[in-house]
Amino acid sequence: IVQNAYQAGANGSTLGNSAGNIPTSIQTNTYDTPSRPLPIMVSQALISALKQILANQPQSNSVVGVNFNTTVAGSCGGALNYSMNLNQVTFEMNGTISYNNFCEAGVTTLGTVSTSINLMTGTANMSFDSLTTSTGSRSYTSDGNIAFNYYDYLLNSVTITMNMLMRDNLLDKVFRTEDYIIDLSFGPDLDADLIPDYTDASYSGKFYHPVYGYVDITTPTAFRTYAADTWPSTGVLVATGTGGATVTLTALSNSSYQVDIDEDGINPAEYTNTGNWSAL
Repeated sequence: IVQNAYQAGANGSTLGNSAGNIPTSIQTNTYDTPSRPLPIMVSQALISALKQILANQPQSNSVVGVNFNTTVAGSCGGALNYSMNLNQVTFEMNGTISYNNFCEAGVTTLGTVSTSINLMTGTANMSFDSLTTSTGSRSYTSDGNIAFNYYDYLLNSVTITMNMLMRDNLLDKVFRTEDYIIDLSFGPDLDADLIPDYTDASYSGKFYHPVYGYVDITTPTAFRTYAADTWPSTGVLVATGTGGATVTLTALSNSSYQVDIDEDGINPAEYTNTGNWSAL
């Protein structure tokens, strides 16, 4: 369940490309299981669209509002269309984004998202019903909303709050996140390849598994994944269940991890095991 809690329902490699490298293009995987947690895959598509909208907002002498819409092609297929209204008195922008199999970094999105952003503060809210996110042969349908500050994202860090229902369309199982918070902090780009040299990712909130029930997750230590690696080198994730029972997942290196199971919530853990990330 600690693996599923991290991925929020997305099956496949547990912590690969841990933070998703949201600010830049992500290398497409050659396998059909997602290496990024589902919340990050959804966020990536939504933030990418918002970046397109803000880059193309019109200049106008209108005192009150400006309506505008544009179609943008995806880098690996499909397109998105946005229809927005900008109030130049309140600096509120509202409207809808329609994804037509819009593909970015190997992730394809289909559906419509209601969007609002305050251009003064950078606060953004995006809500959706039946939004389909797919990569390879896996697809997920989500209902919910995300909130974040766009200007923080431009400054190489962002906190994303998500509340979602997510159905794995292959397994026909529904997962849920409540007040699921992703904190991303991007390292420098010393080699000037437009990809952060590393990304730190922290997670917290409540995760619901259709078989095992709820757990609360925290990351006492952020997961750090270097750009050249598939797996995180450091980081700790704790899933807490009934009676204080915990499962702790620790990145030992970019090739190995450790799992500690504490069934009664009283140290020390009753079970400890190590393994290789690539075997997950």
